Parts: sequence; C-alpha cells; structure tokens
Amino acid sequence: MKVLVHGISDSVDKLQVPAMNYGQLQRWSGQDKLPYSIELSCEELLNTCSKFFEQFREEEIADDADEGFAELAEWKASGWPTLPEMVKSHPALLEKLIVYSDLEILNILLKTASVESPFYIVNSLDEAIINEEKITISGICFEVKLA
Repeated sequence: MKVLVHGISDSVDKLQVPAMNYGQLQRWSGQDKLPYSIELSCEELLNTCSKFFEQFREEEIADDADEGFAELAEWKASGWPTLPEMVKSHPALLEKLIVYSDLEILNILLKTASVESPFYIVNSLDEAIINEEKITISGICFEVKLA
C-alpha cells in the first residue's frame, strides 16, 4: 500500500480515522486541509475488503431498498455483482460503492495506528479510481502534532 500526504510519501500507520466526528470540519477550523491518497493493488483490496463487501451485499439484497442512493440503485440494477466481479467488470460501480462506504473502508485499510508525532487524521474519502490493477482512494486529512 502506497500512501501520499500532501504529495509526500508517508507510512500508512500515520493515517488514522477518528473514533468520532468523521467528516465534520468544524473541529479542524484554522488547520490546513492536506490531500492524501492511498494506492493499493486490486488484489490487496480483495484480500482486505472481501468480507465487508460480502456482508454489505447480503444486507442490501435483504433490505432491497436503495433509499434514494444512486449507487445502491445501480448495484441492484447490475444484478448485485460481488467484489471480484466489480473489480473485473464493473469498476465504475465499485468506485462509487467505495466512496459510499467511506468510513467502513478506511477503518479496514487503516487498522494500525501510530503514536508517533506527527500523524494525520483522515476527514474524508472523496474519490476512488480503479486504473489497471490498482485502486487509488483520496480525500483530505489534517496533521496532528503531539506536544
């Protein structure tokens, strides 16, 4: 897994997802928004996220209600393809479902936490791009410096 923060290569264990207030910017008022990206192979995604997508798929099939979310309606209309099927044949749909499931995906990918300063708190997952045999997710994060 390759991680860039503000265009500079960094360690994946320096990115953390906060336990609360994910996606809320007011707590970061006055701090610089830093772009981050995580690049991983499709194989890494399959190895780390298969269980999540399997459970997510089963729940959505059982619920059978898109609740106004276009990506869920598209998933249903596509016949509920599995994660391996989406990687191979429906990459644009998978990109949308990764962004839709942002917090869950980030918690799976960023399961180790650094105590070393500085580290970065991820505030959003804004985009997922599948290109060739890799996936790049990106968003904004904030630097945290311990005193």
